[in-house]
Amino acid sequence: MSRRLATAVALTLAVTLGTGVLSGTAPLGPATGSPTMVPAGNEVNPSIDEVVVAGATGFVSSRGGGFATDYRGIYRWVPYDGGATKEIRGVNLVYHTVLPGDLIVVETEDRSVLRDAVSGKDLQSVPLGRYAGAVGSSLFASVPGVQDVITLEMLVGQGDAVTRRPVTGLPADVRDAHVSPGDAPGRAVIAYYTGPYDARKHYTGVLDLATGAVTESSPAAPGGGTSASSPARTALHRTNTDRITVTDRSTGATRDIVLPKPVERLELAFVGDWLLYVRRGGLHATEPSPYHALTAYDLTKGGTRKLLDHVTSLAPGADGAPLVRGGSLTTGEGYYRLAPGAGGVPAATLRSKLPERAAVGLVSSPPTTFDLTRATRAPVLYWSFTRDNVEATVTLRHTATGRTTTFVERPDPSYEYRDISYDWQRDLPAGPPANGAYTWKLSVRPLNGIGPVLNTSGAFTVVRKANAHDFNDNGTPDVLTRDAQGRLWRHDTFFRRDPVTWKETWTFAPRALVGTGWQAYDRIEATGNLGGSGVGDVVGRDKAGVLWLHKGRGDGTFAARIRVGTGWSAYNQLAGGSDVTGDGRPDLLGVDKAGVLWIHPGTGKDTAPFAAARTKVSAGWGAYNDITAVGNLAGNPTGDLLARDRNGTVWQFLGTGKSGFAPRSDIGRFSNDRRLVGVGDADLDGHADLLSYGVYNDVHLRRGTGDWRSPLNRTPDGTLSLSAGDVPYDSVA
Repeated sequence: MSRRLATAVALTLAVTLGTGVLSGTAPLGPATGSPTMVPAGNEVNPSIDEVVVAGATGFVSSRGGGFATDYRGIYRWVPYDGGATKEIRGVNLVYHTVLPGDLIVVETEDRSVLRDAVSGKDLQSVPLGRYAGAVGSSLFASVPGVQDVITLEMLVGQGDAVTRRPVTGLPADVRDAHVSPGDAPGRAVIAYYTGPYDARKHYTGVLDLATGAVTESSPAAPGGGTSASSPARTALHRTNTDRITVTDRSTGATRDIVLPKPVERLELAFVGDWLLYVRRGGLHATEPSPYHALTAYDLTKGGTRKLLDHVTSLAPGADGAPLVRGGSLTTGEGYYRLAPGAGGVPAATLRSKLPERAAVGLVSSPPTTFDLTRATRAPVLYWSFTRDNVEATVTLRHTATGRTTTFVERPDPSYEYRDISYDWQRDLPAGPPANGAYTWKLSVRPLNGIGPVLNTSGAFTVVRKANAHDFNDNGTPDVLTRDAQGRLWRHDTFFRRDPVTWKETWTFAPRALVGTGWQAYDRIEATGNLGGSGVGDVVGRDKAGVLWLHKGRGDGTFAARIRVGTGWSAYNQLAGGSDVTGDGRPDLLGVDKAGVLWIHPGTGKDTAPFAAARTKVSAGWGAYNDITAVGNLAGNPTGDLLARDRNGTVWQFLGTGKSGFAPRSDIGRFSNDRRLVGVGDADLDGHADLLSYGVYNDVHLRRGTGDWRSPLNRTPDGTLSLSAGDVPYDSVA
């Protein structure tokens, strides 16, 4: 029988003769849970078992097969008494049926089989594709004829003793049919259609099980809808209407129960003198509805009461009491039996509890620590939930600066993800996130209105190893420039993924003003962490030869200057940022007017950042017009030095770690009109890099390789402008 007809049967039969149970489900379709897809690292594995058949001592549940499968589930027999469940093996489907005891109908690879679910014994079977329903302990089979016409057979008995009894009283041109239990012993209902498919006519009738004869045939009621029946009443809800029509069987009198608003489809059932209605699937809906809750209406006094907050699946019970898979915010998720309770009021009794809950829950959140030492971009932050039909609002706050970011996100239901992801880098145009402590506040609103808003919070810390040229504590180097007005600017450099090519591209954030009055200095040098603050510092030499220390605060600014000492006008050049003594602290180097190179060993103390005694390295350094301390450029653990002679040749001096350098080596040429800056590790690969600044504000980056034989890439990473108009900066550090 076709599934299209099966669905029509479920609607029309209940209208004509009633089923006495929740109706409107497709008799031949599997009831499976929704497949779940989640990102790696955020796995969610909720129970997705749905009820398929409710027997006398247990029920059949089905677990969905997952995304991108044929959706045929894993079926299990679940005893009501809490006994061990068992998988129903070797079946593709378990049909929705209402049969006595614990009988079920399953589909194997080639047959439809009537089976005792407890013993596993097969009682009857028909070839696959010929199943036409089941009533009591009998299957019905279609027998194909000519020109798509069929006849029906009823199977009586078990095993080898099965006999086949023809069903009589049907028209000669029946094309499809289905038989379901009736509302009285010995009676069944039959739905069928006649004529070719494009001109088919639907009928319903009564089948006498003792004689196999069809009687009382009549055209099926027009229009779609769902219905229910009891010995005393029938109920009908027409599709997309706002009322349920209840008919008294004995008198034929009808009355309407007016609903809050039109609804496409409702499931209906009678429990005593109460009518139950619900729209299945409320747990996964994306908007509130008065029909998500399983509601009972008192047919004698009027008024309603809520039995459950939602229902996901349902099955008629062998004893007439429906079994539903649903949940309540107070009693939890599970399988509930619906039957009269005290005073005849319907009660939802939990027969088998599941570990989920109807309210939204948090499954996972970001880890407590992110080490971004080698990360060129901010991490993607994930929060995952027990449901995907939510809207989450997250507020992220950097504790040290108070900077906050708020974003609103919904999981992607097209992939059935149950998480939200925040591409943090998207909201960081000025570079990667700063180091330090962060807090997050999360507010998760269920879109279906079931359960309260989930409010929770957490924290994490971003950590990195120190980068010598980093002044705003975000792990990437900053370049300092001074303009003609004496203003000091900070330019944050970083790599950002191109949205088109997805390549990591070197770039600058918009420049930030550090302060004014820096024209007092004739030399400005970034030195690394001299004062023990953990972030980069700067020294400036005034025109009187006094050296001043400006300690970095870690937010891109500097503390009030500290006087270091006098006599520094003896040097023509200064270079800072390399540890050439091997003690783990950056040192300051100077070339005096006689061309002698001196080392001022760092102490790590802001009040006295350099040792009292300087160390002489060697003479002859007057041949160079630019020296730059570049840190660990060539892979050795100590700091190195670059020097450019008047011919533009750049020489590499590898630090020995003992206040000296290995013999120089030629590493290439740089124009004499370019200022060389040891910018630190710009691409975060663990190797120091070199920046060169030209008179037209153009900047080149040469990435370090870590190989002393060829320490810099031959090709620079593009050309960028530091954007000071047409006037170049007069100092770059």
